[in-house]
Amino acid sequence: MNNNKNSSFQIKLPIIIFSTLAAGILIGATMANPSSNKDTVLEGITRIKEILLQVDQNYVEEVDTDKLVNSAIEGIVKELDPHTSYIPAKDLEMVSADLKGNFEGIGIEFNIFNDTLYVVAPLSG
Repeated sequence: MNNNKNSSFQIKLPIIIFSTLAAGILIGATMANPSSNKDTVLEGITRIKEILLQVDQNYVEEVDTDKLVNSAIEGIVKELDPHTSYIPAKDLEMVSADLKGNFEGIGIEFNIFNDTLYVVAPLSG
């Protein structure tokens, strides 16, 4: 009889351990709240959407919503760093064309610090 109780307990033990582990992972993931940044982004999108709707519906004059959206995006990107920029869809082809084909110049690697250009190294060829 004692062997049956042990075998029943031995069968239930992995299930209990797995259930406890799964509950711990679930509780830990919920408490850590990794989606807090995602929530902040969604709140920001909702605020911008509400502003655009209010302007579109209630502003005295007709507005170019696309122009407002592009200006908002440019403002957001401007806050990041001096090397990040937003290229509107209408300008993308022109900018892409500048990056294709041959490049001409003096062939240097450079850095810019405080609006001053520093030559790091010449490029061969």
